[in-house]
Amino acid sequence: MSRRLRGWWRRLLEPRIFLPTLLSLALLAFALGLTNLPRVGSRLRRIPPEVVAAVLALALLYLVVKAIQLRFLLRSLDIRVPWRPLLLAYGIGEMALTIPSGIYAQNYVLQRLGLAGFARSAAATTAVLTIEWAILIGTLGVVGVPGWAWLRPLLAAFSALMAALIVTPAHW
Repeated sequence: MSRRLRGWWRRLLEPRIFLPTLLSLALLAFALGLTNLPRVGSRLRRIPPEVVAAVLALALLYLVVKAIQLRFLLRSLDIRVPWRPLLLAYGIGEMALTIPSGIYAQNYVLQRLGLAGFARSAAATTAVLTIEWAILIGTLGVVGVPGWAWLRPLLAAFSALMAALIVTPAHW
């Protein structure tokens, strides 16, 4: 075995890398054990390839627009972050979304890299979340959800209330 390959294996077997990887694989095996994998597989094969391509393209577009939006909001806070560290922090934040408040992991990464204070960059992250929710609520209010006729008037009322709460302090 070459010296380079041996160093790679040694690094891979370090406890701080090996144990989380092993735990993740165990959790994945457990989750897959709970499902009816052949049934899931047969249903996935019924999805037309053009639908899969469209969904992946839209997901990629969503992630790119969200990253550009974060960079724009950070710059408006006078926080200059080069693209490479920004994409690292953004990627970590997106991967941590399933953890409560996990999106703020990107602010922790920016702080650890010495590029931005946590609280200041968290303002941009919170703005990204707020814009995302506003777009979601507006879209559901316009398009609706089949079988949930009660949702559209509720979202319209909620949107009106939020707009009033935002506009009212501006007039004081």
